[in-house]
Amino acid sequence: MQVRGLYGEQGIVPIAATLASVREALEGTDRFLKVPTLFWISASDGMLVGFCAAGLLLSLAVIAGFRNFSSLSLLWLLYLSFNTVGDPFLPFQWDALLLEAGFAALLVAPISLRPSRARSAPVSVVAFLPLRWLLFRLYFSSGVVKVRADEVWRDLTALTYHYETQPLPPFTAWTVHHLPVWFHQASCFLLLAIELAVPFLLFLPGKGILGRIRLSAVATLAGLQVLILLTGNYTFFNWLTLVLCVPFLADRHLPRWWRRGEPGPVATSHARSRRIRAAGAVILIVLSIPPFLGTLRLDVAWPRAVRELVQVSRSFLLTSTYGLFANMTEERPEVTLEGSMDGKTWKEVAFRYKPGDPARAPAFVAPHQPRLDWQMWFLALGSPRERGWFLLLCQRILQGSPPVLGLLGEPPFPDGPPRYLRARLDDYRFTTREEARESGHWWRVERGGLLIPVITLDRKGNLVRWD
Repeated sequence: MQVRGLYGEQGIVPIAATLASVREALEGTDRFLKVPTLFWISASDGMLVGFCAAGLLLSLAVIAGFRNFSSLSLLWLLYLSFNTVGDPFLPFQWDALLLEAGFAALLVAPISLRPSRARSAPVSVVAFLPLRWLLFRLYFSSGVVKVRADEVWRDLTALTYHYETQPLPPFTAWTVHHLPVWFHQASCFLLLAIELAVPFLLFLPGKGILGRIRLSAVATLAGLQVLILLTGNYTFFNWLTLVLCVPFLADRHLPRWWRRGEPGPVATSHARSRRIRAAGAVILIVLSIPPFLGTLRLDVAWPRAVRELVQVSRSFLLTSTYGLFANMTEERPEVTLEGSMDGKTWKEVAFRYKPGDPARAPAFVAPHQPRLDWQMWFLALGSPRERGWFLLLCQRILQGSPPVLGLLGEPPFPDGPPRYLRARLDDYRFTTREEARESGHWWRVERGGLLIPVITLDRKGNLVRWD
């Protein structure tokens, strides 16, 4: 739905142009080792759409029962191919989480190509450890970076801002935002307690009273994701985290139709497979330890060989670091893009999902991620590196690129693209209950100054400032 507008030949950041820059900077095998992607074959629009279609068909095959090593490894390779050249619209923490979880899942995937609910061979418990370790790292790292990085987490006021300033708040965020301050402070305390303490209970044995405690811990972690899911649009992140809770459950905890058949006798080849999977699991865990300790700011003088292996593993997103919302945004600047045909009369260029019209209700869009709308949130926060792609977006709008215009809302100029663009940085705040009753608006908007002055295209199609 978005790939041609983001990365196609007429897109904002064409993958072909990205790879051309890599070719100039890197040579030989370094290109693939540092930028592993199938788009080295071709980055045409047909290939972009084709890889998306292949991923869709493979996913449907997995759902239909072809849950095997081949299909999952191809899915991982396709997503990796987009991720490594997808800056700035694709490499979010949940994209890295999907790739790391997807690779770890290969260690427990059947080798057989036959669709079957019954497992083809017993899988070593060790093979599940990377998935379990991943869930621990995800939660604990997120808690650590919060209390370490931002005072509003430590004084328990972070959630008084969060619902209003998150990237794409749904309408439920407006409601929760207006709850009493004590509720937000209590919620903040519980959130930090869950992220910092509960993950350690995942290492308890799975049987007896300790097993019941572990099950309660899994339920608590899953419940937190459900609450986040009900008040935010965090794409597939919450769903994926819920899936990562499953390896901590026994078959008796699952619906009957989820349970796998009883394994048969263990053949010699199966025993060998179990040893290989267990060795792969140990390697993955070892490779994840240095970046995890780095997140905790524990400096260790690792041997050079270990550092190089970790670097390669991070290039292929076999391991990653995590820590969501380390710095809480306390205000909500919003970029308002305006177009004009004559340089005098200006109309707002609407986006599909991000806040714009103050009367439009914030909506649920997850698990879909409108990646352009997400990046507009980062642009408003003032990161200089965001200006480059935004100017490319403006250039494509002025050129009337159909794939890019397809990422936006209703065009303000139905007869063609605008001749001029400018961008303002406005301040958005949720309306109070009284303001909402009087105006019917969800947002209170204060106009700000220009972020980008009036720009247009010269005769060669390049962006120029118009005075």
